[in-house]
Amino acid sequence: MQRVIILVSVIFVLLSGMTFSAQAQAEDVLQGVCPHSDGAYFQAGVFPRYELRNQRLLLVSWTTGEIVREVETSLNTPRFNIMGWSPDCRYLAASLGDWETTIWDVTTSQRVGSFPGAGLRWSPDSQQALLTQKDSLYLWTVGAGDPLRLTEFRGDYVMDYWDTARGELWLMIYSWYYSEPGVTVYDRQTGQQIAYYDNPAGQSQQTGFTFSADGSRVIVYTVRARDAHSAGVTIWERGTDSHIDLRAGSEAATQDSRIALSPDGRYLVIGRHFLRVWDLTALPDSLEARTPVYFAGPAAVITQVSFIDNAIVETLDSFGSRQQWNVTTGEAIPAA
Repeated sequence: MQRVIILVSVIFVLLSGMTFSAQAQAEDVLQGVCPHSDGAYFQAGVFPRYELRNQRLLLVSWTTGEIVREVETSLNTPRFNIMGWSPDCRYLAASLGDWETTIWDVTTSQRVGSFPGAGLRWSPDSQQALLTQKDSLYLWTVGAGDPLRLTEFRGDYVMDYWDTARGELWLMIYSWYYSEPGVTVYDRQTGQQIAYYDNPAGQSQQTGFTFSADGSRVIVYTVRARDAHSAGVTIWERGTDSHIDLRAGSEAATQDSRIALSPDGRYLVIGRHFLRVWDLTALPDSLEARTPVYFAGPAAVITQVSFIDNAIVETLDSFGSRQQWNVTTGEAIPAA
């Protein structure tokens, strides 16, 4: 009898611990909870639930089981799949019936958009979304009616950057083995193309782009070269036709965390197996001669480079170690 009581007590303790753990980690366990805890409309432990029998879409509290809001009360669909939330947790998107993407404003319980067979990616300010639909890319503004067609979509992925301060959307379509040769910039209000930056310095099968720390320069680089030693980097003065072309050998950078421009714009550094440094104030006239200086750098593979000041760069390697280097000499800076 004593053994049975002990066993029951142990089970009760385990179940209590499991219940507490589940409640504490509700946002990690529940499907459909808005993952953006810093969103203006975020509600902890609140998740969407579709009731087929009652034809209702609800927001329900995980802790109490109570209905927080009825989002829609006459929703008759044989299929309901959550696609995601806007960054501010105000808009919920789901795929219904014949793959129709529907978006609700959960603060007003109103549908704000419906697009057949569309993929969706939100802007950081939750005011717009990039739609992929019928081999085209569209820009949709909440409450503005029909979306604006931007361009054809022939690829697997879209690299996007939303500049909310300048009202710009930067797009590059790419796949595992190829990409567009450059990045196109669109006006977020009109959907019109306003700029384009490519990489004439390299013959690229796949291209990437990033920015200088102050955003004044656009760095377009080869990710995958078409031929051996045909990789390049092009540094553009943003909003102008002025650019600097550099040779980068067999590859430039495989990801944007491995490439950085010094704050004064003098040095470009790319890290991977070595530290490669270009002094942009002392470039030869010939593009073929604009090759980098190689420094050994850390023993492990470099995964990230960032400038501390105009001449000191910090590396993060695959072992998780951080180290600082003088880009003019390649010497390691002793840790303080």
